[in-house]
Amino acid sequence: HLTVAQMLIGNGLTFLFVVAAVLVVDIPSARHRGEEGWRQLTIGLRLAKARPPLRRLLLTMFLFSFLALPFVGLFPTVAEMGFGLHPRSASYSWLLATFGAGALVGSLSVGSVFAHIDRRRLIPPAFVGFAAMLFTFGMLRSPVPAYPVGFVLGAFYFCVTTAISTEFQTRMEHSERVFLMALWFMAFGGTVPLGNLVFGPLLDHVGPRWVLGIGAVVALSLARWCNLVRLEQRAATPLRSTT
Repeated sequence: HLTVAQMLIGNGLTFLFVVAAVLVVDIPSARHRGEEGWRQLTIGLRLAKARPPLRRLLLTMFLFSFLALPFVGLFPTVAEMGFGLHPRSASYSWLLATFGAGALVGSLSVGSVFAHIDRRRLIPPAFVGFAAMLFTFGMLRSPVPAYPVGFVLGAFYFCVTTAISTEFQTRMEHSERVFLMALWFMAFGGTVPLGNLVFGPLLDHVGPRWVLGIGAVVALSLARWCNLVRLEQRAATPLRSTT
């Protein structure tokens, strides 16, 4: 029973909580040696290139956003074609809200329930869980099971992204954040709309089952490709051999 304007005003007011949190936090000063000319634009890329784990996390997030997350922007079409839920119906709104609630739970779980788990070891199984839920979500044809599956899908979705984001940030100096986090947000939020442009026409032609299936296969592949423990062990093997 709210208008779009009222929703946007309410959303804007919630940012006051963020502003209040920033005001009470003592943020340390961090300075980075400046570069000249065009080299200033490529500092983040050079920092990520020099560190394989950072490069792997950035590329993982880019591939995940581009190939596995188009369903987020295409959610209304997926719900209508897959479950027969009209985007203006209350049933669709509840489905989207359930998915969002799952995302909230998944994000909070990284710093609470799974706080004792090494994030490097958390990322691969979270990818596997996301792949399984995305595939199941795409195979459903009834809206009833879509609600619990959508909730778990949202939980794995933000468990993956929060774990990768946290691990990414712990591997950089304070003075490097301004350069590396810009790349992170482009790899995550900036890439999803590009995936929508590519997979939108495909969704219209073949339906959501194939599009979500492709995303599930990609996520399952990333579970192995973004295994940082294996990556770092492989990098340390020549050093042990030399010693």
